[in-house]
Amino acid sequence: YKYHPTKVLGIYTFSKRSVIDEFENKQRKTIGYSTVSHFNIVHFDCHMAAVRQARSRDEWESAALQNASTKCNGLLPLWGPQVPESAFASCLARHHTYLQDATTHREPTYQMSIHDVKVLLMCFAFEKSFSD
Repeated sequence: YKYHPTKVLGIYTFSKRSVIDEFENKQRKTIGYSTVSHFNIVHFDCHMAAVRQARSRDEWESAALQNASTKCNGLLPLWGPQVPESAFASCLARHHTYLQDATTHREPTYQMSIHDVKVLLMCFAFEKSFSD
């Protein structure tokens, strides 16, 4: 935020549908989503400009070029101290759309986001793959 303190920064992410609890005692497991990131950061404006310039490529093919050739399908906004609330809210709504597109989850909730972080911490604690 040093050079453009009022512009929203975003973290490239990759989200996919996943079973919420593998030990759930139901025939049909509850489906949620899981998100990972290499923590590559870009301004939302720069991302959108790159997408507009690369008309022949899909949005996420273009983004992978800016994301160290890492697969991604979302851009999680960061709310900087001088970023207007309206700009952050707009980017957060776009992020929710990305999640819906990637996971077919209707509306991401606070509880689902916390569960997503819990799953990542469990993968880290039990030395499991983050990408499986």
